[in-house]
Amino acid sequence: MSDLLRIALSGLVANQSAMSTTGHNIASAGVDGFSRQRVELGTRSPQYFPGGYIGRGVDVQSVQRKIGRAHV
Repeated sequence: MSDLLRIALSGLVANQSAMSTTGHNIASAGVDGFSRQRVELGTRSPQYFPGGYIGRGVDVQSVQRKIGRAHV
């Protein structure tokens, strides 16, 4: 059961980072020199069990920046 909770928590934490980044983009859109940020999510390495692999959740892989004004 705790593995399922860790998988769910990894998704919540990763998406919280994405939502924070979206909020930053919206708040900063009118500032000169603003560069829009985008969060790249990726899967964690799966764990092998007899009979196959089981996923272990998601992580933030990187935060990409795009130079220029965002259209919000």
